[in-house]
Amino acid sequence: MAGTWGYHTDEDAPEPIAFLSEHAGRIDLLENFRGIQLTPDLARALAEHAAAGGQICILTNRPIRRVEALLGHPEVEIRFVEYLEHSLLRAGDAMLLALIVDYEADQPPPLLQLHRTGHGGLFDRLLDNLDVIAANAEGPLTAPGQLDRYRTNHDDETDEDGTEPPEQDHDSAVGPSTLPVSVDDPAVPGQHEPSQRRWPRRAN
Repeated sequence: MAGTWGYHTDEDAPEPIAFLSEHAGRIDLLENFRGIQLTPDLARALAEHAAAGGQICILTNRPIRRVEALLGHPEVEIRFVEYLEHSLLRAGDAMLLALIVDYEADQPPPLLQLHRTGHGGLFDRLLDNLDVIAANAEGPLTAPGQLDRYRTNHDDETDEDGTEPPEQDHDSAVGPSTLPVSVDDPAVPGQHEPSQRRWPRRAN
């Protein structure tokens, strides 16, 4: 454990792009409606990593337009997951983990920074879980037309530049959550046969 923060929005909490610049290796992004999100700047940073030959796996329940620059790249795998309990960003032997706290849907989640110090510990357990999520996810998504079936009403709330509506600050008054908890899209199949992954996780 390298550090913990009560809210991922804390002023001294690690910023994803800076985190990636400080750690080398394969990148995995597990993205839900909250916590670590694929912002336009992060998407550009990932595209640069892929252009340099770095492997990237993105598992998201919001594969909206900002991922288009990464679609079809031979080093990038993008898959859709309907519901996720947490979000994480892994770079080599380092990881940012945003945990969802029950009954705090209107609060930014807490953030942990982990480093792999040995094999078989929490870090590897989270990667093993990531493998299971990926094996049961839909995809890979390789063309822009595939994104439309996963869009939700919440996606219409994004700004034209693709940025997210700001999360409520934890010092402000608590109000009802407007964050959706699942994808309500009849185009999303209820059952999906897991497809073959293109490359193994343990390459790095």
